[in-house]
Amino acid sequence: MKENSLIRLFKIILRKNYKILGIAFFILVISSMLNLGMPQIIRIILDDAIVNKDSELLIKLIILYSLILIASAAIRLFLEYIYSKLRIKLSIYLKTKVLKHLSKLSGQYYSNIKTGEILNIIENDIAILGNIGAPSPKSGIAWRPSSRAIPFC
Repeated sequence: MKENSLIRLFKIILRKNYKILGIAFFILVISSMLNLGMPQIIRIILDDAIVNKDSELLIKLIILYSLILIASAAIRLFLEYIYSKLRIKLSIYLKTKVLKHLSKLSGQYYSNIKTGEILNIIENDIAILGNIGAPSPKSGIAWRPSSRAIPFC
């Protein structure tokens, strides 16, 4: 019995990119910790700085809050860069693997399906896999592979 395709995909991603994914996870933890501190800063601003009319504390907290916002935005930008590099790397890996497999198929397979149709199916499916984790303009779009799957026998 074959493994689930999604599990195989995640194994490929982890095996080839464990260092980059580790760095991305570490940066994600730092970003989460920064974002957890922001409500506390707002609470201190409201409870201490404004109520006690402490303008010096208010200015310090506003500057700190602004710095955290800038750092958080920079971290998100860096993470998007890492994720886009991973998507490109995964897409190239999958394309070469599929094209190697297609070159090993018998000629009878190609007589039933046109080559352009095969390449279109492959390109669409790999584009879907390459966009896993990418923000989608439409929410709720489910991943559906094409109706004609390439047999990996």
